[in-house]
Amino acid sequence: MILPDTTYYNDEHPRKKELLDFWAKNTSEILKTFDVENAEEIAKSALKFDALLVPSANASEEWAKYAELYHPISTDNFISKVQNLDLKSLIKDLVKTEPDKVIVYEDRFYESFDSLINEENWSLIKAWMLTKMHVALLLSSMKTLEFLVELTDVSFQMFKKQEVKKNINLI
Repeated sequence: MILPDTTYYNDEHPRKKELLDFWAKNTSEILKTFDVENAEEIAKSALKFDALLVPSANASEEWAKYAELYHPISTDNFISKVQNLDLKSLIKDLVKTEPDKVIVYEDRFYESFDSLINEENWSLIKAWMLTKMHVALLLSSMKTLEFLVELTDVSFQMFKKQEVKKNINLI
């Protein structure tokens, strides 16, 4: 989800609109820095998919009771409930075997999977993933830049100390 918790999506939340508008504006600006066409429309589509996710997402109170979210089910049962994706092949390709059980932590998402992840929502899903990826790329770039600035500062400080030592030896 885009906002930190499901409670932010309640219509009664005083900052819901402000935060989602802020996210849409900033995300479209980030997309533009990567020369993504239709940035505003992509951000709006991402918000639409995000809104679809909210009812099926765990709230922070649920995540706080992590042990209660642990629901192992047989792989066959897991696969049988999802029609829009070939989970059997996907699991076999990723894990290289078929596990006996799969752990489901978000029951509502699992139960809603086919209504969320489907061809009808594909353009919204792509927009949501695209925005998440570009925001992550920008944050990663900023962290790298921050590291390089710190590294440069450390190198400069070391250089200054060496210059001071040389100058002291010259006197």
